[in-house]
Amino acid sequence: MGQLNDRYSEEQKHLKLEMSNLQQVSDNGKNASVVHVGVIESQFHEDMSSHAKLNDQMEGILQQWYQSHL
Repeated sequence: MGQLNDRYSEEQKHLKLEMSNLQQVSDNGKNASVVHVGVIESQFHEDMSSHAKLNDQMEGILQQWYQSHL
């Protein structure tokens, strides 16, 4: 009976360790996802800003062209 209790105790330790490892993997994945989303969001804002600047430049060029051809 003592061997059975020892084995049960070892299995419980092993399961707790596995649960801890799974929680760590989950936490790491969550943290990596948050970082990745932040990078994507930053790139999106940079792209939108660049697009707006380019749009303004093109509008200015078209206005100059239009005025010079009237």
